[in-house]
Amino acid sequence: FILAMGLLIAGLIVFLREHQVPMPPILREPGKRVLIVDDEKPMIGMLEHAFSMHPGIFTVESRTSGYGALLSIGRRRPDLLVLDILMPEFNGWDVIKHLKDDPATKDIKVVVISGQKPAPSAEELAGHRVDAFFEKPFDAIAFLEKAARLLDVTLPALAEFVGWDASTLN
Repeated sequence: FILAMGLLIAGLIVFLREHQVPMPPILREPGKRVLIVDDEKPMIGMLEHAFSMHPGIFTVESRTSGYGALLSIGRRRPDLLVLDILMPEFNGWDVIKHLKDDPATKDIKVVVISGQKPAPSAEELAGHRVDAFFEKPFDAIAFLEKAARLLDVTLPALAEFVGWDASTLN
Protein backbone atom coordinates (compact mmCIF):
# COMPACT_ATOMS: atom_id res chain seq x y z
CA PHE A 1 0.00 0.00 0.00
CA ILE A 2 2.74 2.47 0.97
CA LEU A 3 4.69 1.78 -2.24
CA ALA A 4 1.53 2.24 -4.35
CA MET A 5 0.74 5.50 -2.56
CA GLY A 6 4.29 6.74 -3.13
CA LEU A 7 4.07 5.95 -6.84
CA LEU A 8 0.71 7.70 -7.05
CA ILE A 9 2.09 10.84 -5.40
CA ALA A 10 5.21 10.75 -7.61
CA GLY A 11 2.97 10.52 -10.70
CA LEU A 12 0.90 13.46 -9.48
CA ILE A 13 4.03 15.56 -8.94
CA VAL A 14 5.28 14.74 -12.46
CA PHE A 15 1.86 15.62 -13.92
CA LEU A 16 1.74 18.96 -12.07
CA ARG A 17 5.26 19.86 -13.23
CA GLU A 18 4.63 18.84 -16.86
CA HIS A 19 1.48 20.96 -16.96
CA GLN A 20 3.09 23.83 -15.03
CA VAL A 21 0.47 23.67 -12.29
CA PRO A 22 1.58 25.26 -8.99
CA MET A 23 2.68 22.63 -6.50
CA PRO A 24 0.52 22.42 -3.36
CA PRO A 25 2.59 23.12 -0.22
CA ILE A 26 2.06 19.60 1.13
CA LEU A 27 3.85 18.14 -1.92
CA ARG A 28 6.82 20.52 -1.83
CA GLU A 29 10.12 19.54 -0.30
CA PRO A 30 11.54 21.99 2.18
CA GLY A 31 14.42 24.09 0.98
CA LYS A 32 16.33 24.42 -2.24
CA ARG A 33 17.22 21.18 -4.04
CA VAL A 34 20.96 20.59 -4.40
CA LEU A 35 22.44 17.78 -6.47
CA ILE A 36 26.09 16.93 -5.75
CA VAL A 37 27.93 14.95 -8.42
CA ASP A 38 31.45 13.72 -7.75
CA ASP A 39 33.17 10.37 -8.15
CA GLU A 40 35.06 10.96 -4.87
CA LYS A 41 32.84 9.80 -2.00
CA PRO A 42 34.77 11.75 0.70
CA MET A 43 34.05 14.98 -1.21
CA ILE A 44 30.36 14.09 -1.47
CA GLY A 45 30.31 13.35 2.27
CA MET A 46 31.93 16.69 3.13
CA LEU A 47 29.50 18.64 0.94
CA GLU A 48 26.45 16.72 2.19
CA HIS A 49 27.55 17.47 5.76
CA ALA A 50 28.02 21.16 5.02
CA PHE A 51 24.56 21.51 3.44
CA SER A 52 22.92 19.37 6.14
CA MET A 53 24.00 21.90 8.77
CA HIS A 54 21.17 24.05 7.38
CA PRO A 55 18.02 21.91 7.56
CA GLY A 56 14.99 23.41 5.89
CA ILE A 57 17.21 25.55 3.66
CA PHE A 58 18.68 22.77 1.52
CA THR A 59 17.52 19.32 0.41
CA VAL A 60 20.54 17.37 -0.84
CA GLU A 61 20.91 14.41 -3.17
CA SER A 62 24.15 12.99 -4.56
CA ARG A 63 25.37 10.91 -7.47
CA THR A 64 28.80 9.52 -8.37
CA SER A 65 28.62 9.77 -12.17
CA GLY A 66 27.57 12.07 -14.97
CA TYR A 67 25.02 9.52 -16.17
CA GLY A 68 23.55 9.31 -12.67
CA ALA A 69 23.34 13.09 -12.58
CA LEU A 70 21.34 13.31 -15.80
CA LEU A 71 18.97 10.54 -14.69
CA SER A 72 18.42 12.29 -11.36
CA ILE A 73 17.85 15.67 -13.03
CA GLY A 74 15.37 14.05 -15.42
CA ARG A 75 13.34 12.83 -12.45
CA ARG A 76 13.66 15.96 -10.30
CA ARG A 77 15.16 19.24 -11.38
CA PRO A 78 17.57 20.64 -8.77
CA ASP A 79 17.95 24.33 -8.03
CA LEU A 80 21.73 23.93 -7.80
CA LEU A 81 24.09 21.40 -9.37
CA VAL A 82 27.48 20.95 -7.69
CA LEU A 83 29.54 19.15 -10.30
CA ASP A 84 33.01 17.67 -10.51
CA ILE A 85 34.59 17.91 -13.95
CA LEU A 86 36.99 14.96 -13.88
CA MET A 87 34.82 11.84 -13.81
CA PRO A 88 35.16 8.62 -15.80
CA GLU A 89 33.03 7.93 -18.89
CA PHE A 90 30.71 10.95 -18.86
CA ASN A 91 32.47 13.98 -17.40
CA GLY A 92 31.16 17.22 -15.95
CA TRP A 93 31.53 19.18 -19.19
CA ASP A 94 29.29 16.60 -20.92
CA VAL A 95 26.65 16.99 -18.20
CA ILE A 96 26.74 20.79 -18.48
CA LYS A 97 26.37 20.64 -22.28
CA HIS A 98 23.23 18.50 -21.97
CA LEU A 99 21.74 20.78 -19.32
CA LYS A 100 22.48 24.08 -21.00
CA ASP A 101 21.20 22.87 -24.39
CA ASP A 102 17.82 21.88 -22.92
CA PRO A 103 15.30 24.71 -22.31
CA ALA A 104 13.88 22.80 -19.32
CA THR A 105 17.24 22.68 -17.51
CA LYS A 106 19.31 25.54 -18.92
CA ASP A 107 18.59 27.79 -15.90
CA ILE A 108 19.86 25.34 -13.26
CA LYS A 109 22.66 27.03 -11.32
CA VAL A 110 25.95 25.15 -11.76
CA VAL A 111 28.93 25.22 -9.40
CA VAL A 112 31.93 23.37 -10.77
CA ILE A 113 34.41 21.81 -8.35
CA SER A 114 37.62 20.31 -9.67
CA GLY A 115 41.15 19.34 -8.89
CA GLN A 116 42.02 19.59 -12.60
CA LYS A 117 45.48 21.02 -13.22
CA PRO A 118 45.64 23.53 -14.68
CA ALA A 119 42.28 24.80 -13.49
CA PRO A 120 39.80 25.77 -16.21
CA SER A 121 40.21 29.35 -17.38
CA ALA A 122 37.59 32.03 -16.74
CA GLU A 123 36.85 32.00 -20.49
CA GLU A 124 36.31 28.23 -20.50
CA LEU A 125 33.99 28.42 -17.48
CA ALA A 126 32.02 31.29 -19.06
CA GLY A 127 31.79 29.36 -22.33
CA HIS A 128 30.19 26.46 -20.48
CA ARG A 129 27.84 28.88 -18.67
CA VAL A 130 29.11 27.91 -15.21
CA ASP A 131 27.88 30.09 -12.34
CA ALA A 132 30.84 29.49 -9.99
CA PHE A 133 34.07 27.50 -9.76
CA PHE A 134 35.92 26.11 -6.74
CA GLU A 135 39.31 24.47 -7.06
CA LYS A 136 39.83 21.45 -4.80
CA PRO A 137 40.63 21.75 -1.98
CA PHE A 138 38.34 24.66 -1.14
CA ASP A 139 36.98 26.46 1.89
CA ALA A 140 33.57 25.10 2.92
CA ILE A 141 32.39 28.44 4.31
CA ALA A 142 33.12 30.32 1.07
CA PHE A 143 31.47 27.49 -0.85
CA LEU A 144 28.26 27.58 1.21
CA GLU A 145 28.12 31.36 1.06
CA LYS A 146 28.39 31.27 -2.75
CA ALA A 147 25.74 28.54 -3.01
CA ALA A 148 23.40 30.59 -0.80
CA ARG A 149 23.92 33.71 -2.96
CA LEU A 150 23.25 31.76 -6.16
CA LEU A 151 20.03 30.37 -4.67
CA ASP A 152 19.04 33.69 -3.09
CA VAL A 153 18.77 32.24 0.41
CA THR A 154 20.06 33.57 3.71
CA LEU A 155 22.14 31.31 5.91
CA PRO A 156 22.43 31.66 9.67
CA ALA A 157 25.89 32.59 10.95
CA LEU A 158 28.50 30.15 9.77
CA ALA A 159 30.64 30.49 12.90
CA GLU A 160 30.41 26.76 13.62
CA PHE A 161 32.44 26.14 10.46
CA VAL A 162 35.39 28.38 11.36
CA GLY A 163 38.58 26.61 10.35
CA TRP A 164 36.75 23.77 8.61
CA ASP A 165 37.47 23.22 4.94
CA ALA A 166 38.02 20.48 2.42
CA SER A 167 41.81 20.83 2.33
CA THR A 168 42.16 17.64 4.37
CA LEU A 169 40.33 15.71 1.64
CA ASN A 170 42.79 16.48 -1.14
